[in-house]
Amino acid sequence: MKKFLVGHEIFDEITNIYYGSAILVLDDGYGEALRLLMNLIKAQRPIRLMSGWGRSPTENVALVTLSNLNDVSITVNELRRNAQENVLIHEYLPDLLIKYEHDTILKLLEAWKHEIQNNRTVEFYLLPKGAFPEMEKKILAIFDGGLEVRLSHTKKLTMREFIPIKCCHPEWNLRPVRYEYKDNRVLIEWHGEMTDKLMRLSPELVDEKVKYYKTNIARLKLKIGRRELTEPLTEYLWFFSHFDGAPLLDVKLLFPESFDSLLKKIAVWELQGYLRVVEVEKEPIKPVEPVKNKQISFKTRFALSLPPWFFFRFLGIKEGARVPGSVYNIEGKLIFEFLKNLVCSDETEYRETIEKLIRIKEDFHQIIGRQRALEAILEIGENPMKKLDIKYLPKIIVLTLYFGFRLKCNVETISSNVFRVRVPDCFLCRDATSEIPICAAITGALSGAASLTLKEPVRAKEIKCKATGHDECVFELRIG
Repeated sequence: MKKFLVGHEIFDEITNIYYGSAILVLDDGYGEALRLLMNLIKAQRPIRLMSGWGRSPTENVALVTLSNLNDVSITVNELRRNAQENVLIHEYLPDLLIKYEHDTILKLLEAWKHEIQNNRTVEFYLLPKGAFPEMEKKILAIFDGGLEVRLSHTKKLTMREFIPIKCCHPEWNLRPVRYEYKDNRVLIEWHGEMTDKLMRLSPELVDEKVKYYKTNIARLKLKIGRRELTEPLTEYLWFFSHFDGAPLLDVKLLFPESFDSLLKKIAVWELQGYLRVVEVEKEPIKPVEPVKNKQISFKTRFALSLPPWFFFRFLGIKEGARVPGSVYNIEGKLIFEFLKNLVCSDETEYRETIEKLIRIKEDFHQIIGRQRALEAILEIGENPMKKLDIKYLPKIIVLTLYFGFRLKCNVETISSNVFRVRVPDCFLCRDATSEIPICAAITGALSGAASLTLKEPVRAKEIKCKATGHDECVFELRIG
C-alpha cells in the first residue's frame, strides 16, 4: 500500500494515511477542521464535495444533490473514478445524517469503502464533533481512522489541536497535537517547538557520538537536558527518571542486551537537547573486568539448586525491605477509582488510560527487577557481564517472585525459548475486577531480571489474570 503524504514533514511523520483510505474528521472548532485540511493538502488540489442546495459549482468544488441516495452514490462514485489517487473532502455528511436513517447511511459508507480502495482515493468526511455521537463511533469502526480538530479560546490566546485516531503511529494515537498558523504555514508542535520541518540527524553524527560514549564510558554520566520531555517521549519516562545523574556505565550493566541500541537513542536525545552526557567530576568509574571464565562459580551453581528461601541465606544476600501485599491492593484500588472519577463516563478513554498506566508501571518494575538482580550478582562476587545459561531461567523466575513478592510459582517449559509461569496465590490483583490483566509489577520484574541475567531480551506477558475472572495468574516469558 502506498502512503499518502501531504508534504508537511511533521504531519506525515505523525500520521499513517494510505491511498484507498477513508478518514472521519470531527470538527470541534466551527469550520476549523476544513481550514486545517485545506492548508495541509492544498498542494494536492483536493475536490470538495458539497450539498447542492443553493450553490453553484466552482473549480475543485463538486455539488451533490441529496434528494435520492442512489443518485448521491452514483454521483460520488463517478467522481472517484475520474479522480483516482486524488483527495476528496465530503462536507455534506451532516445533511445526509439529518435527512436519512442512520443505518442506511452506514450501509452506504460501507459500500463506498470498497470503491475508495479500488480507486485509491483519500477521502475525508467532515462531521461536527458531538452532533451525532453514536454515529461517530460507528463510522470510526468502518473507516480507516479519524482526526479530531479542537479549537478553544482564552482571553490571551487561541489553542488549536488535532487528535489522530488509528491513522497514525501507535505512540500518537489519541494524543492531542498542538498546531498554529504562521505566514500561510501550518506549524505543528514537535519536541517542544512549533515547526513544519523535521530535525535531520545524520547517521554519521549519531555514530560519532556513540563512538565517543564507548571510548569514554568510565568517565561519563547522564543528566536531564534543558528541553522539556514531550508526549512521545513518555514511553521512555522510566529511563530519564532512573538515569538522571547516573554513570553511563550503569546503562551498560542494567541493559547489557540492548546497550548498543540505547546508546544510539542517548546520542539522539543529547543532540535534541533532552539529555546531557557530561564527564564525571571525580575519578573515573572503575570499569567492569572482562569476562574470562564464562561459567559462574561452583558456589553459585550449587546455590541455584537450593530452595529459594535458603538460596539467599547460603550466599549471604541481604533480602532488604519488602512492600506488603495489602499496600499493592490499596494502591491499585485508589488509582483505579481516581481514574474513573478523572475520565468520568468515557469507557474508551478510561481503558486507554489504564493500559498506559500499566505499561508505565511495568517499565518501572522492570528497572527494579534489573537493579535488584544486578545488586545480588555483585554481592556474591560474580562478574555482572557473565551470561547465565538458559537452563537456569526457571530458577531465576522462582527467585524473582519469591524474593520480590514472597510468591510461589510453577514454571513450565513450553519450548526452547518460551516459558509459562503459573501463580495461584497472586495478591497484586486480589479483589480487583478488570477487562485486562493488571499484574504489571510481576511482568516488569520478570522481564527485567531475566533479560539482565541471560543478556538477551526477554519479554514477559500476563496471559491470564485473576482480575479478569481466571482462577490463577499466568505469565508467559519469551526469549528473543
